[in-house]
Amino acid sequence: MTYKRRRDYQEWELAAGHSENTRTDRFELLARAEHDIGELTRATESKITKWLANPDWSTATRATYWGHLHSYLVWALKAGMIDKDPMINLPRPKVPKRSPRPASLEAYERIMAAGEQRWQIAVTLARYAGLRASEIARAQREDIDDRQIRVRGKGGRVDVLPTHAEVWKLVAPAPPGQLVLAKSGQAYKPAGISHAFGVYARDLGLPRPLGLHMFRHLYGTRLLMDKDIGGAGANLRITQELMRHASPATTAVYTQVTDEERRRAILAL
Repeated sequence: MTYKRRRDYQEWELAAGHSENTRTDRFELLARAEHDIGELTRATESKITKWLANPDWSTATRATYWGHLHSYLVWALKAGMIDKDPMINLPRPKVPKRSPRPASLEAYERIMAAGEQRWQIAVTLARYAGLRASEIARAQREDIDDRQIRVRGKGGRVDVLPTHAEVWKLVAPAPPGQLVLAKSGQAYKPAGISHAFGVYARDLGLPRPLGLHMFRHLYGTRLLMDKDIGGAGANLRITQELMRHASPATTAVYTQVTDEERRRAILAL
C-alpha cells in the first residue's frame, strides 16, 4: 500500500467516524494481509479466500478480518482503484450465537504460579477488573492506585473502577509507564498483546483456546455467581456497570450460569 493510498484511506476512515482503535486495528490487519497476500488492490478472490481460511482462526476472527478487508476494497472500488470487488462472491463468515467462555480458575492459578509478572498483571486486570485486551495494552501504572483504576477505553473514553486488592498487590511495586510490555520493552498494540498471550498460554501447556478476553468472561461470571458458591453475588445491573456495557443483554453474553445455580433455582420453586 503506497503512502498516498494509506493516507487517503485513513482520511476516509476518519471522516466515516470510526474510532482511533478501530482505525489502528484495521490498518494493522491490512498490513498483515498485504504481507501475506501481496498488494491488496491486485488480490484475487482465490488468494483472499485461502488467506481467510486459516484453520488457526476462529469464525469470529475470520468475520472481523473479512470486515476489515471488505471495507478497504469497497473504498478502493469507489475510488476507481479496482474494477471489481474480489470479495463480492465471498460471504461474511457467519458467527455462531455468542456464549460465555470464562477461563478456569485453574488456568488463572497456573499463570500466577508461572511467575512472569507481565502476564500475571494482564490476567489479574482482566480477572479482577474486567479489562479488555486493548485496555490492558494501554494500562499505565499512573492509572491505578489503591482505591481506583482509570480505564482507557475505546475512542478515548475513560472509566473509573474500584481497585481490587489482588490488582493493587501486583501493580503497587511496578515502575511508571505501561504495565504490560513486550520482551523488547515496547508497548503492545491491542492485537499484539492478544497474540502474545496466546503464544504464552500454549507454551505453558494450558488448554486451547485460551485468550485474555476469557478472563474478562470469568470476571462477569464470578460477579453474578452466588456468594455461597464462590461468587460476588452482584445483580445484573451492578455487573453491567462494572463491565461497562450499554445494555444488560450484552452483559448476559459474558456470564455463565452454573449447574449448581440451575439446581438451586429449581429446588427453590
